[in-house]
Amino acid sequence: MAPFGLFLLIFGRPSFESFFIGLGLCAAGEFIRIWGVGYAGISTRKSYLEAESLITAGPFRYVRHPLYLGNSLIGLGGTVMAAGRYSGGTAWIFFLVWLVFYVLVYGTLIPLEESFLETRFGEIYQIYRKKIPLILPTFTAYSESSGKYEWEKAWRSEIHTLIPLLIVILLMFLKITYPFTVKLQVSHSASFLLNFFKL
Repeated sequence: MAPFGLFLLIFGRPSFESFFIGLGLCAAGEFIRIWGVGYAGISTRKSYLEAESLITAGPFRYVRHPLYLGNSLIGLGGTVMAAGRYSGGTAWIFFLVWLVFYVLVYGTLIPLEESFLETRFGEIYQIYRKKIPLILPTFTAYSESSGKYEWEKAWRSEIHTLIPLLIVILLMFLKITYPFTVKLQVSHSASFLLNFFKL
């Protein structure tokens, strides 16, 4: 997500209206992430696939990949912020970049995870997959709830997303009235974001 965040910071021209609409979307996405990682834990940040048990509690009762749903909402929120002062086709370029970026990233990750989970849990996951949608949530909760929410898990995992996200939001807000100052800050923030702003 770091390259996309930097793209928005460099080329974005937020307005007050677009900032607060985008902020609402980012907040919704981050809420879903915090809700999900409290069940999934820090395994979501490992470079390899791992699952001790199939989590079907919390947001996983409504959608199979709630963290990716949260990421998508955060990305959409940032896009809305950045496109605020653009008009017509120029504004839509931001949304096209967002769509292409997320389709490429999650179009690669999700099939790998789905294949791993089906291999790991077999028929149990097949039943779960038939009843619960991939990334757009259902209003009918999954009948079985397996998993326990732990705040420590949520904090340890999500701090690496939350801090960079708050920095981006702050820079976007400052960019409304102080674009030159923020432009200078963006270059200094680049290495920090690349280290912390993980998928």
